[in-house]
Formats: sequence, C-alpha cells, structure tokens
Amino acid sequence: MSLLDDKFKNHFTVIIQNIFVFLMIMGIMIVSILEEGTTFEGAIPALLGTGALGLLWSLYCIIAWSRTNFYVTDEEIIKEYKFIGRSKKVVNFNKVASVNIRRTFFNRIFGTSTVLVNVNSSVNAGVPEISFVLKKDLANVVKDELAAKMYGLNYTSEKEEVYGSVVEFSNKDSILHGLLGNSSLSILISLGSIVFTIISFTYDLAEIGLLLILSVVSMAVTMISLIIRYYNFRVYRLGDTIYLSHGAIQLYTTSFKVNKINAVKIKRTLFARMLGKASIEVEVVGLNTEGSTPVLCILTSMENVQKIIDEVVPDFKYDVEGLHQPKVAAYPWLMKAFLGSAATAFVALLIIGAMYNDREVLEYFDISIELAVGAVIACFIVLAIVYFGLAHLAFNSHKFDLGDDTFLVQFGVLDHTRAIIQYDRVQSSDVSSMPMPRRLGLARINVSLLSSMGKMKIQSGYFERDMLDKVSDIVLERLANGKYDYRKLI
Repeated sequence: MSLLDDKFKNHFTVIIQNIFVFLMIMGIMIVSILEEGTTFEGAIPALLGTGALGLLWSLYCIIAWSRTNFYVTDEEIIKEYKFIGRSKKVVNFNKVASVNIRRTFFNRIFGTSTVLVNVNSSVNAGVPEISFVLKKDLANVVKDELAAKMYGLNYTSEKEEVYGSVVEFSNKDSILHGLLGNSSLSILISLGSIVFTIISFTYDLAEIGLLLILSVVSMAVTMISLIIRYYNFRVYRLGDTIYLSHGAIQLYTTSFKVNKINAVKIKRTLFARMLGKASIEVEVVGLNTEGSTPVLCILTSMENVQKIIDEVVPDFKYDVEGLHQPKVAAYPWLMKAFLGSAATAFVALLIIGAMYNDREVLEYFDISIELAVGAVIACFIVLAIVYFGLAHLAFNSHKFDLGDDTFLVQFGVLDHTRAIIQYDRVQSSDVSSMPMPRRLGLARINVSLLSSMGKMKIQSGYFERDMLDKVSDIVLERLANGKYDYRKLI
C-alpha cells in the first residue's frame, strides 16, 4: 500500500518551529524597545504582552496544522487548508519541474525533511508551489513515489548513497568555491573596503570605518554560507534525470529532468580564471534553490567541467570557441569609456569647486586644499584608466557563435559567462543598436529565456546585425520544418 493513498499532514514539529521563530522575533523586538537600565518589574508589561501574543500564535499554529491536509492522486498533488478561509492548491504532475528534499537546521534537530514541489513557472520561481514536512525516512519514500509518478523511474533514495559523483569534489573545492564563487567586483569592493577602513582609522574616521567593517563582515558571511551550502557536493545522472546533493548544516538533494534545462552557463570569474577553474550553472524553471541559480558544478578544473558537460548535459556540449567581436566593435566600447570619463570629470569639477567654496571640512582634518584637489584629480585619472581598461576587456571577452541545434553567447567583463542555449529554449530575441554601432553595421542581441529565478535576458556584445538576426530566423525555420521540439519547453 502506498503512503500516498491517504491524506497526510505536516509533521507536528512544524508547530514547534513556528512558535520558536515567533518568540525569537518578539524577544529581539523587546530587547530593542526597552530602555537601558530597565528593571524586571518595568519589563513585566512587555513580557506579559509577548506571552499573550505567543499564546494566540501557538493556538493559531496548532489549529492551522490540524486543518491542513495533503494528498496525491494519479495525476495531481493537492494541498487543502480549512480554517478561517478555505483554499485548495492543485498541481498536475505534467506541470511539476522537480521534487526536492531540503533538511534545514530544525529538520536535522527533529529528524525530519522538507519535501519541495516546484512547477514550471516564471512567477514566484524561487518559491515551491507545495511543501510539506515529514519524518526523514517517510520523506524519502514520498519523494521516491512522487518521482515515480513524474518520471516513471525505478529510482529510490537509497541509491543516492550508491551512485558516486561524476567528478569527485573535495572539501577544498567547496572552500574555493565559497571564496571565489562570488563576482569579482564584490570581492574587489570588499578588498578596497578593507584598505579604506585602515586609512579611515588612521585619520580618525572611526564611524566611516565601522560602516566599511560591516560591509566586509557581510561579504565574509556570504563566503562562509557558500562554503557550508556546497560542502560535500555531488552530481550524477541516471537516465534522463540529473541528481545534485550538497550541504554541511542544511542538506539539499535535488533532481530534475534534462529537458527542464533552458540554458547551461559556464562561469569563470577573474580569480577563477587565474587558477584555471570554472563552475557551471543551469537555468531550470521550477527548481527552487532559495534565491540562487542551480549549480551543476562548483569551482573545479576545466577538464572536470568538460567531463561533467560530456556525461551530464551532452546536449549542451559546444566545442567551438566562438567568434570575437569585429574590430569596429572597439569604437562603441571606447565611446562608453569616454562618456563615463566625461561624467566623472564633471563630478570631479563639482567636488573641487565645493572644496574651494567651503574649506572648513579640510581645515578640520588638517588637509591642504592642494592635497585634496590633487587627490580628486588622481581619482579621476585612475577611474578614467579603469573605464578604458574595462572597455578593452569587454571588447576581447564577448563572443558569439551559431551552431546547428545550439548557439553560444559569451558575455561579461571581469567575470566571463559562456551561455550555451538551444534554439528551442528561446522565448524571444531582440536585436537592437544605438546610433553609433548602427552606422557601423553592428547590433546587440537580447535573448529572453525562462530561468530558475523567473525571466532572464542574456545580452551579447557588438556583432554584425545579419548574424544576430539568424537566431530568430533559425527558430522560425525549425518551427516550419518540424525540427522544433516542443518537449524542451515543458
């Protein structure tokens, strides 16, 4: 007899979790509103109010839990809620993109798992359509039964321990991904903040330094969270389904069919390229990853990246390096750098004028007007060099190429992203150009796709307009000659 034959509820520990979170929030609020030195007697009204609210919230959580039911038919997953209002959420298996298991901190304490059911939709893409909490073993069985209804596979959760990853990732790889997986710009800003913090404390600007320290701490927290999230990373494929698992504190197990992938992106940040490494992200509609794009491969060598593409997503294999922008494309990039420099020069002149009109601030910090003006001019020169340097990098980094079933768009300046897209995944393509590149016969293409985060646009560099127009022409041609595969958009 299947566990899905009867109605079932969330595990009762969700009540404890909701009450605990509520009390934590109320506790923080009480601490923030009570004045320093408040006695216990003075805090009694606030404590009584919190206790009353906590009791009401506890009653609501208990009743809501008892009135929420889940059940599964041969074609649908259904969630019913009957309390103050009534609601019924129905998800057809044909619309389900993935069924995943997540083990939060509370799940691990109580020995439970959260089952997440995601659908093919760009609306609320990061939120599961239906989720429920069960004991760990039951959650795995329910996931297996749902997967069998969706995929028709003889897959069981126990096999996750049997099948090894296509590429063996070490904990060192997880740490490296956490440190260098963020954008290079954010890392450079954090490094600059550290330098500026030291300078600010040297000149007794403690308040500014404190703000910068907070930004650095925030960056450190982001890096550590990435390390914890992608610890013990594994990826493998069975049949037409891809399986991912990772996590140190909160465990993630994810599976999705290959035909749910709308794009594969090979990402190489500035620091990753220095080490000869890259990561892979996949755009999968309906795959909930809590506000981030699903990672198919954490930072590893290019050999491992190629191996994963060959064995896991061979339909997105693209051996051609891609075409560089034509030489005349340098002019639009240089124009952008010139306009940026002109705007920066205007701001620098305004700052210099303000310093000459009001020298009190400079006198307070005992800085001469000549030194301050020299510093502003030096900053302008540095920024102008940066603008033109970025224009040079943008000219060299952008690539484009058309294949038989897929095409390539490589974009980015400091960080390079190589996106491989199948024509049948394209929702729309917009080829446009500003006056200057248009006179040079150049344009840029914006390719619209459905992604795990909702709608997404991928923009190319400057290429000949006729070549970019071929994307929509090929899509229309595939529709006309029958090569267009509608299943790739399901």
